[in-house]
Amino acid sequence: MYLNKLLTIALLLALLPVHANAIFGLKARKEQKQMLADARAAYAAADYPLAVQISQELILKDAPRRRIKRAYNVLGDAYKAMGSYDKALLVYTEALEFYPNDTGFSLGLADIYYTGGLIDKAVEVYSSVLTRVPGSLQAHLGLARSYYLQGFFARACGHFEDYISGLSAVDGAPAEAGIYKEYAFARYGANNFEEALRLAALVGREDALALAKAQPAVAAALQAGRLAKEIWIPGQLRPLACR
Repeated sequence: MYLNKLLTIALLLALLPVHANAIFGLKARKEQKQMLADARAAYAAADYPLAVQISQELILKDAPRRRIKRAYNVLGDAYKAMGSYDKALLVYTEALEFYPNDTGFSLGLADIYYTGGLIDKAVEVYSSVLTRVPGSLQAHLGLARSYYLQGFFARACGHFEDYISGLSAVDGAPAEAGIYKEYAFARYGANNFEEALRLAALVGREDALALAKAQPAVAAALQAGRLAKEIWIPGQLRPLACR
């Protein structure tokens, strides 16, 4: 009997560290979960320095990988919102070392390259995203804008088309007016003058007239009434393939 009691006590003592670790581990996980929520709340409230501080502290903790990943997301977004693009670049670069080929971090990195004028690098990263996620609207839009800046207007047109059609397929909504304006200028750069004018008309008469005045042949056609029906009835307009 006495021996059995000793064995029971020994077993309980052996299990104490296991239970203690489980209890403290659960407490730590709850604290980390709250930290992530606080970081996101600070970002949503535009308190970006606080979002940065909490995210950095969470990244240094022994948290699950998925939680660390989300902390990197908040940290990168907060630095971008603060205009600290050099720090955001470091965050996305470091995050990709731990989470290779992650689409979100790759797009964040490409956006920073684009904003910083490193267009060749932006094109490289946006393109790599499209090889993994062909339907990425953010990558299509990033490539459209990047190719436009590089002077590859036909390529830019193709990606604007993919972005606009993809956006419509996702939620049935048209692209913002500013996107059509960018697309119109890409058309203009590709010498698709009449199509550029039609797209500009989706934004407004003034934008269409500005493009028309810049290209005498289009202005003449407009004056003669040959483009009037297509231009001033936006419901009948649709993007055309680049030629």
